[in-house]
Amino acid sequence: MKVQIKFSELAVLLVVSLMSFAANLPDSLLGNLLDRRVLLATLTAFIVVAMFRYLRMVLIVAISILAIGANLPAELASALGISQLALIVSLGFLVTVSLLNYAFRLLPMGTEMPEAAAPDVDEVRNAMFAAISKGDSATLHQLLAMKVDVNFFLDGKTPIHLATEKGYSEIVRTLIGHGANFRLKDADGRRPLEIALTKKYIQTTEILFEANKPYFSNPEQTVNWRIGAGMWRDAEEPCDVVVNQV
Repeated sequence: MKVQIKFSELAVLLVVSLMSFAANLPDSLLGNLLDRRVLLATLTAFIVVAMFRYLRMVLIVAISILAIGANLPAELASALGISQLALIVSLGFLVTVSLLNYAFRLLPMGTEMPEAAAPDVDEVRNAMFAAISKGDSATLHQLLAMKVDVNFFLDGKTPIHLATEKGYSEIVRTLIGHGANFRLKDADGRRPLEIALTKKYIQTTEILFEANKPYFSNPEQTVNWRIGAGMWRDAEEPCDVVVNQV
């Protein structure tokens, strides 16, 4: 797991540390330059704003710690020198400010959680080809959910060419449903339907034929295809490969 620390977060922590150090200096060192009460009030306001703007995870941790401390047994709290009343007041303050900020956006809200980085195109494409090669329909659906273009060429073929070669009829159907161009030719000049016909994959051929229907203008060609498909159904060897569906 990568831990990402922004410059703004480092700056906030540095400023808070310096202000805290200054607020705890002896009066002899602090002198007349700063009023301790003003410094503490400024520090408190700065911390509250910073937790909402840059360090919301710190806010969550702080509330959790205060909640735990406020519910300690009285004997343990006394032994540790903890004022439960002070913890309860601090907890109530942070929770109240959090709720008000959620409702009315009183304080500026940052985006400390970065958006997920866009997936690497080459990695997604390789993963898609690997999933299709193994007939891994579940992984393929996860990759397709990333809204990647399915009409790319890898090793001279598109995903639908590969699925057709493997005889994964349902994967072919899925790819068509996600915009796969079944009219593209591979490096050998073949369209997916031609591959399915050559390999005698009946279900795959039917799916591609239905998808290609608008492009067929010769009724005789349609009749010939159906006669050929009917003959293939009596073949001894299996035609299409069944894959597990999501």
